[in-house]
Amino acid sequence: MNIRCITHSYNLISKNIIQHTFAVRMIQRANRIVQFFKKSHKAAAMLKEKIKQHKISGGGLKIYIETHDMQYLSEILLPIKNAILAVEAAQSTLANAYINFLKIAATIQNLSTDEYKGFHNHCIRKFNYRFEEFNDPAYQLAFFLHPVYKSAGLKFGTFLVIANYAGQLWQRMGETKKSCEQLITQLHHYKNQNCIVNRKLNPYMAPYSIGSNTPLMWWNTCEVKPNYLQRLAIMLFSITPSFASYKLEGLAKIYQFNLSNTAEQLYQIHEEIPSEMVKNIAETVFNELEEEISSEEPVSNELPNPAEHLYTDELNLNLNISDIVDF
Repeated sequence: MNIRCITHSYNLISKNIIQHTFAVRMIQRANRIVQFFKKSHKAAAMLKEKIKQHKISGGGLKIYIETHDMQYLSEILLPIKNAILAVEAAQSTLANAYINFLKIAATIQNLSTDEYKGFHNHCIRKFNYRFEEFNDPAYQLAFFLHPVYKSAGLKFGTFLVIANYAGQLWQRMGETKKSCEQLITQLHHYKNQNCIVNRKLNPYMAPYSIGSNTPLMWWNTCEVKPNYLQRLAIMLFSITPSFASYKLEGLAKIYQFNLSNTAEQLYQIHEEIPSEMVKNIAETVFNELEEEISSEEPVSNELPNPAEHLYTDELNLNLNISDIVDF
């Protein structure tokens, strides 16, 4: 099977999203604030003292900025970061990779469009473009064969696409046309989840315990003769997404701006800390140092103004993946 590198697809989605004027502006602002505290020992010391004075837990740099825009951006970028970390897990499967793709899509779909319609549509366009590149039917088949999901959420007509691909894959494995027909029949039994099949208990109704089982373990103990569907599933779940292509892209690329620790420190303010308290700490530090410290990088008039890209009269776009799965 020629399977695209899923990490590369995640990386490209992230890269395309942060090329928008709105994202560029947020990242530049965040980096400026962090660099200010890193370059000024006095500012960093005062901030540390204020954090200790207000008994803020967690440690590290907890700076207040107007977080509404940054939070909106982070809501899109965080599931991409989590997807990359998840795909590196030892027991990650093609199904997990597809599920993470769905999570990214769902996050974009559910974002508010009241103030950010232009940026929201930009994210949808870029996701759609990358999804068409990524959308290998092997991932859909693996998602379908995952014992937790089966056909959950798949739209009408999708099963036919999955079944056709399964048959093609089976025949490419050197199997006969007759065994292929039996494989498709087993796919139907797996999908329908009827308790009794041919006067016997349906083997595909066996329970699956999340956290205790793995798809590979479940399919290895799925006793059915002939074991065509079992063999196909075992082959798919033996593939690790991180080795599905020739080599992975370095994680450093995805963290270049949007997924860096720097960005996280800015917008992931500890839930126990009232935002007003953190704001007062930062304002105190800036006020006390205002006359002594000036940034090496002047406050710029060159930062792009994202307003024209946020409030638009264009119609809301739809994610292409919504033609396959319900959100």
